[in-house]
Amino acid sequence: MRKSIIIFLTTYLAFVIIAAKSEKSGRCPCSRIYSPVCGTDRKTYSNPCELKCAVKTERGKADLVIAKTGPCEE
Repeated sequence: MRKSIIIFLTTYLAFVIIAAKSEKSGRCPCSRIYSPVCGTDRKTYSNPCELKCAVKTERGKADLVIAKTGPCEE
């Protein structure tokens, strides 16, 4: 029983550390499905998840939202 708890806690801690590192490094678990959206920064993002990732990981993007579905006009 004690061994099971130690294994569980070690595994849980490893997942927490990996998740924290990926968030800091700018990697988000987004799908690779191309469904472009235009952000209010006039940049086209591959899908809504990529835009949300930019909000979480890039400085100065806190106010970024989807301006329209589809790519931005050039």
